[in-house]
Amino acid sequence: MVQIELPLSTLCFDVGPALTWDMADEYCFGQHRASLCTLTQYRMAVCRAGAGAPGRAWTSTPTGSGAFATVSGCTAEMVSEGFYQLQFQAACCAEWPRY
Repeated sequence: MVQIELPLSTLCFDVGPALTWDMADEYCFGQHRASLCTLTQYRMAVCRAGAGAPGRAWTSTPTGSGAFATVSGCTAEMVSEGFYQLQFQAACCAEWPRY
């Protein structure tokens, strides 16, 4: 994982293989004891810290029955949704607050 120092937290970010949502969630936990990134974490890592866009990636945000938000870049039109059985990159995040 790449360690990113943010003003209020430390964010660790990694991109795994293209998997279904369930498999991507399991990958992040199994490899890093992390979860899929939230949209905010993804944007902090890729758009603000320059970690590098992995292509279309899952987020942890549900958008409906069996659908989750996906993101492929730093603009609003690059946020969409995907049904859980499709395969997109696993973007993994673990974040710790700074005190």
